[in-house]
Amino acid sequence: MRRRRIKEYGFTLVELLVAMAVFTTLITVAVAIFIQGFRGEQNLTNLIAVNNNAAFLIEQLAREVRTGFDFFEGAESCAGATGFFTSMQFTNAGQKTIIYSRADSRMQRSADGLVHFLTAENVSVERLCFAIAPSPRDAECDPRRITMLVTVKPKNGTDDQILNLQTTVSSRVLPRDVHPETCRTS
Repeated sequence: MRRRRIKEYGFTLVELLVAMAVFTTLITVAVAIFIQGFRGEQNLTNLIAVNNNAAFLIEQLAREVRTGFDFFEGAESCAGATGFFTSMQFTNAGQKTIIYSRADSRMQRSADGLVHFLTAENVSVERLCFAIAPSPRDAECDPRRITMLVTVKPKNGTDDQILNLQTTVSSRVLPRDVHPETCRTS
């Protein structure tokens, strides 16, 4: 009797195990790349939000400083920035006493004692420093130039997500326009 040999179609157990190992490796690599891309997108979105918020607060401060007068630096020096102070006080065009400072890692604006936070909840202000030049003690009649240093980052961000910003704004109000008796004319 002759036995007929039937051809069997399919995969062996070893072939199936090798295919599963290759498939699992490829899926693991693809998921890791996807997660890394998602985290990068989140970091970029956070930095864009921080940058937009910082640009807004600098523009608001600059607009108010341009029409302000009687500028005074705060009493506390800013760490790591010689000649800079942690707060600034002046009188705005509406005759209100304005104080800009940092509290609880946020920038705040006080107008006649009423305090408003200017930065969003998701923004951490790491440093806020002001310098007034020329100093009111040095030149009574020259226009004031206010330089502001701001270091911001996302609230839960890492140290590589820090943005350092600096701007200088000149007041359009001359001290002699406000206090003509203190200016000497030659």
